Amino acid sequence: MADAKVGEFSLAHWDEWDWSFSPLGPPVTWTSRLRGAIDILTTSEAQIVLFWGPEFVALYNDAYAPTIGSKHPAALGRPAQEYWSELWNDLEPLLRGVRESGKTFSAKNRPFYIERHGFGETVYFDISYSPVRDDDESVGGVLCIVSETTEQVMANQRLREKEAALTVSEAMARRQADELASVYIAAPVGLAVLDRDLRFVRVNERLAEWNGRSIDDHIGKTIGEIVPDLDEQALGIFERVLAGEALWGQEVAGKTPGRPDGTSIWRENWVPLRDAEGNIVGITVSAEDVTEERRARRSLELLNRVGSALAGEHDLERLVQMVTDAGVELSEAAFGAFFYNVVGADGESYTLYSLSGAPREAFANFPMPRNTEVFAPTFAGTGNVRSDDILADPRYGQNAPRSGMPEGHLPVRSYLAVPVSTNDGKVLGGLFFGHPETSRFSGLHEEIVTSLASQAAVAIENAQLIRQVREANETLERRVAERTEELTKLHETLRQSQKMEAIGQLTGGVAHDFNNLLTVISGATEMLRKPDLSEEKRVKYLDGLTDTVKRAATLTGHLLAFSRRRVLQPEVLDLNIQLDALCEVLSRSISSNIEIVVEPSNLIARVEVDPTELETAILNAAVNARDAMPEGGTLTISIRDYSLGKDDAVAIEITDTGTGMTPETIERVFEPFYTTKPVGQGTGLGLSQIHGFAAQAGGAAEILSKVGVGTTVRLILPTVDKQPRASGHARGDATLPPGLRILLVEDNEQVLDFAERLLVDLGLEVVTAHNGADALRIAQEQDFDLVFSDVVMPGLSGIDLARQLHIRAPETPVLLATGYSEQMVGEGTAQFSVLAKPYGAETLTSAIHSLLVTPAVPS
Repeated sequence: MADAKVGEFSLAHWDEWDWSFSPLGPPVTWTSRLRGAIDILTTSEAQIVLFWGPEFVALYNDAYAPTIGSKHPAALGRPAQEYWSELWNDLEPLLRGVRESGKTFSAKNRPFYIERHGFGETVYFDISYSPVRDDDESVGGVLCIVSETTEQVMANQRLREKEAALTVSEAMARRQADELASVYIAAPVGLAVLDRDLRFVRVNERLAEWNGRSIDDHIGKTIGEIVPDLDEQALGIFERVLAGEALWGQEVAGKTPGRPDGTSIWRENWVPLRDAEGNIVGITVSAEDVTEERRARRSLELLNRVGSALAGEHDLERLVQMVTDAGVELSEAAFGAFFYNVVGADGESYTLYSLSGAPREAFANFPMPRNTEVFAPTFAGTGNVRSDDILADPRYGQNAPRSGMPEGHLPVRSYLAVPVSTNDGKVLGGLFFGHPETSRFSGLHEEIVTSLASQAAVAIENAQLIRQVREANETLERRVAERTEELTKLHETLRQSQKMEAIGQLTGGVAHDFNNLLTVISGATEMLRKPDLSEEKRVKYLDGLTDTVKRAATLTGHLLAFSRRRVLQPEVLDLNIQLDALCEVLSRSISSNIEIVVEPSNLIARVEVDPTELETAILNAAVNARDAMPEGGTLTISIRDYSLGKDDAVAIEITDTGTGMTPETIERVFEPFYTTKPVGQGTGLGLSQIHGFAAQAGGAAEILSKVGVGTTVRLILPTVDKQPRASGHARGDATLPPGLRILLVEDNEQVLDFAERLLVDLGLEVVTAHNGADALRIAQEQDFDLVFSDVVMPGLSGIDLARQLHIRAPETPVLLATGYSEQMVGEGTAQFSVLAKPYGAETLTSAIHSLLVTPAVPS
């Protein structure tokens, strides 16, 4: 039996054993030989039984004999059913099953009830039944290897009984430990224990589920094997923990099977695990899925931002686009749309308002959605519609002609629609979101989009109200503009009428005054032509002409002052000195029944004004005061300190004790042409001249009056910290040396002839030019002591001529003459020497004398 094996006997040399079966089994010589072979193949401790043949004849070694007790040696070589009748019901199925199936059967601590040593008892065996094959590979018998375990079983039973006798507290502690283990396994958070090699020692169901592996798959594997996408940074974190650092609240993002987007966010804690001596033996891990928490927080933050943005947006189109874009982001949709709830004439018309996640062209060729079962809840405002697969929804595809989405429509499987309604139930429209994959919209998505729709409804309603208000305002503004235009036209017509009336009044007054002056001039001229006129009368007529010319000049001065077109020549004046000089003039202009009182200031009262304008203003006020006191009275002229805003000023007050003015008259007293005097007795320009002079001087004019008490005209002028110019020669004292060469420039022939004769009579040599260009050419060819030019001329003006001469002949002084010049008014007279028209021999001689003594250099 060299080929025989324990577990599966090979009997290739079976014939050498001289087998001759009989109902009683093989002969003794065969039994002895087989038994010797079994003894050789096994040790003395092993219990081996061979059940051979169809009757399961038993052959066993000496080690097995004690197991069957008194049945030995009678059982040897006999069928098992004869001597093991009490076991046959259990033993026979096992033996037959092994022989028929050809497979080994094993059992541990299998109980059997047997009789041995004169009494029956239950014994326990570890048994193994194996097929024994013949040369033809058929199973001829069953080899049984038996090991009695009765003592071991009984010892375990005694141990269990001892454990059952534990105290109640120990049992409870064990039960609690078991419960804690159960809790660990089924905990809603992920739990695990890693050893120092980062291998899983323990893991619960939740963490195993998140990793997509079973608990058994984790045990013994490293974390890198379970989570292969860990980077070096993550592994470095575990090294820190193994070094003793506890890390709490670490957020980690990773892939999670089963989620729509395949990713999750965990909040993890990694803490060193120590043994009783404090040595770090591993890492405890706990993880909590905070994906929804983070998504909700992110959605809330976005909702707040969108809410703030919507509150400040009043353009309806931009507002709705913001809502649609936000809805796509909040719902994690692939695309979204807002449909404005407009009902057409047919009752079913909804206008596409905005798209997000897709171009507008994606819907350009499609009709608007109709009030079908899918869309009706949204447009009617009866509720939300959320479907994991709209194609499988029973409400979908029930309406002809398309019975679903039109061809070419964006792919929609997951579907979410929320009405946009106001608090009073008015449906403004609907928000619609889609995704090509199924089950992409959760209940949280629906809640968030519903909140967004509420914010959108408020913002849209506000935008509509603002638009209505804006349209109403635009209508009102248009009507106001139209009405204003009408009123402007009416006012223009009225102004033109008033202007013509004022011009008529001015023309009448000026014509009246000038006709009076011309009457004097005409009559005096005519009388002067008589050869027999006496010298005394000739002098009187000439004096009358001189006075008349002065009055004419004053009248034109009033007109220019009123229009602020008079060329001013300001000087620094001391008003105290100036008023003394005016007293003589005033005494000749005021009636003898009026007392004049002058009250100078105790302080220095210096102003920088045109002295002629100042005298005219005071004289005009005095004349008005005179006319208000026809029966006589007192005229007081005083100088007082004053304030003009933040600047120091001085006030000249001209006060009368006359009839006074009514409030209505005071309101209009500075209006040009306004007068309470009869026609022909005033132009209404006197007080206008005062107002215009004060304004040009940087000051102001005021009227204080009371009927029956009197009137005060207050002329307020800013003071200056300058010295008055030293007085020069009196006008009558000025003389010109004979032989001076003068270039006279004047475009008016009459004025040119008069000025030329006057200069010649003064003993000067005169060369004339009719315009600035000729004068400039002549001045380059000849030398002159002085150029005397009019200001207003065609082409090159007198001012431009003076500037050119300053460049080309800087040593030649220039005297300009003007009655009025827009250019001169705009630029002032500080740069030039100016002689006002009308002028005579005396004023001209004085002006030339002053210029030759102290020439002015234009800049």
